[in-house]
Amino acid sequence: MKNQKSKKVLSIVAVLAIVAAIVIGGILAYLTDTTEVVQNKFTIGDVEITLTEPEWSALTDSDTDGIPDAAEAITAGKNITKDPTVNNVGNNPAYVYVKVEVPHVNLDASNAADLFTYSVNDGWTKLGEKVSTTAGTDSVYVYYYNTALAAGATTTAPVFSSVTVANITSEGVGSTDGTVNQQIDVTAYAIQSDGVTSVTNNEMATSLQSQLQ
Repeated sequence: MKNQKSKKVLSIVAVLAIVAAIVIGGILAYLTDTTEVVQNKFTIGDVEITLTEPEWSALTDSDTDGIPDAAEAITAGKNITKDPTVNNVGNNPAYVYVKVEVPHVNLDASNAADLFTYSVNDGWTKLGEKVSTTAGTDSVYVYYYNTALAAGATTTAPVFSSVTVANITSEGVGSTDGTVNQQIDVTAYAIQSDGVTSVTNNEMATSLQSQLQ
């Protein structure tokens, strides 16, 4: 009788052992692990330029009217300092361009031409032009800097360093309405150079060329 009880107990223990093994096996099947997420941080770049004229800005302006003395009461053949320079103040290298708008005026009673002429400095190339044939309108010229301008860099030379007044007569200068105040408008543009085909083949270059049509 005692032996039978012992056998019964052993059987129960054996069954419990089997059940325990099944439960433990189930737990092991669902064990998981988690590791820390890797965070890759990025900063977005930008393209930002400024257009300055250091030498022009340094010219004397005695009457503080915003026009240097050298640019007032101009006469035929006068050479005036003017130096449009582009600075890359953004975080990315960029291709830069400058559009120059020059007044086209009556030189005398029968001739009209650009009021100012200039020589383009090394490092710059003409992208295109639209020369006016009518006094009172502007001739438009677009230039590009030959190489990508690095972040924080300044063009090694201005587009031009000075302008020369055309051979004018006092009664002929001005637009068709007789206006005598004239100005050269200079505008700078930039586009990122990374991932762009070339300085002459990109959206900015195409847009500027379309303005010359």
